[in-house]
Amino acid sequence: MLRVSSPQPTHAANSPSLVPRAVWRKLLLTPPLPTSSRVVFAAAHPLGDAKTLAALPLDVCVLCADVRETFAGRQDLPNCEIYPLSQVERRIPERSADLIILRDLPVFESNLFNASIRQQTAELLSLLKPGSRLVFLHREDDRFGHQPDCWVRHLACFPGRIERDEKWDSLFDWSRWELFGPREHRPTTHLISIRIPAEPLTASDWHDYARHGLLTSQRTCCAAAAASLPEATRIRRAA
Repeated sequence: MLRVSSPQPTHAANSPSLVPRAVWRKLLLTPPLPTSSRVVFAAAHPLGDAKTLAALPLDVCVLCADVRETFAGRQDLPNCEIYPLSQVERRIPERSADLIILRDLPVFESNLFNASIRQQTAELLSLLKPGSRLVFLHREDDRFGHQPDCWVRHLACFPGRIERDEKWDSLFDWSRWELFGPREHRPTTHLISIRIPAEPLTASDWHDYARHGLLTSQRTCCAAAAASLPEATRIRRAA
């Protein structure tokens, strides 16, 4: 079961897209996503990006971390399916999505080797059609503190082809972040994706891979994840 946090609700009409243009081009055009493809987008505050997707000839499903944001999204974006993140198991059929995009989800803030977090990824992977992709978006200024390698190692227990890419913000996006300096200081988005096998797998199969994954609940993925653990847990692991 995916956990839910309680960020402040927002409305699509007032929310900017937080995914840079170059990243959208990579996600949707390399390779080109066919018209009417089913795209699942999940984020802490997804409505600004959902507004961008809703303008395209896609079948868009949005997962909100906050139920209040779900209600606002349904009012502002009537052409999208919008559900609370906690209802993903009941609302989205297995093997129905062509692409899943995940950004800034609170459920992934802590140790990415944690068994429950890998199980949450397994649940999302079970929504993909065989041969389709799930993509984590990771900003250089990501508040979670993870490194791109954390996401790669998190996904390593699942079958499929893992790829990494990175995109500089365009000048338009750059000005939005009010960063006017040398190119090397422009914000970067890392795209860590897994393309699952062409052979169909059940939700039970995905959960088994998560359960038996290398280092599941045995290590922390990075120093930031270790620092987020309760003090008693840190002391026990250090011992």
